Amino acid sequence: MKIITANYILTCNAKFEIIKDGAVCFDQKIIAVGKKEEILTRFKECEIIEGGKNSVLMPGLINPHVHLEFSGNLTTLEYGSFIKWLESVISKREELLQKCSTACMQKSIDDMLKSGITA
Repeated sequence: MKIITANYILTCNAKFEIIKDGAVCFDQKIIAVGKKEEILTRFKECEIIEGGKNSVLMPGLINPHVHLEFSGNLTTLEYGSFIKWLESVISKREELLQKCSTACMQKSIDDMLKSGITA
């Protein structure tokens, strides 16, 4: 088992509490969440991973609508109104698909994971 600590833990309990100076004990699943002092006292034999200064621990984010095939887009599409944007996606679809290789999509996946998107 391991314990990870953080200055703040954003929970998804019924009250959506924020725990200041918190910790999470886990192995394959989360075992306990609470104040750092309490968790360290309850689970003495765990490896401890210290969160850094101003650390926040929170559930992973979910992006339910991802188009990795358009990851090569930087400034090709038109923004401002949904209809203009959608028309630009449709008209430039083939061009965008050619700009993005497997490596391009993998970089986008890696960037999402780094920013906290887990699914």
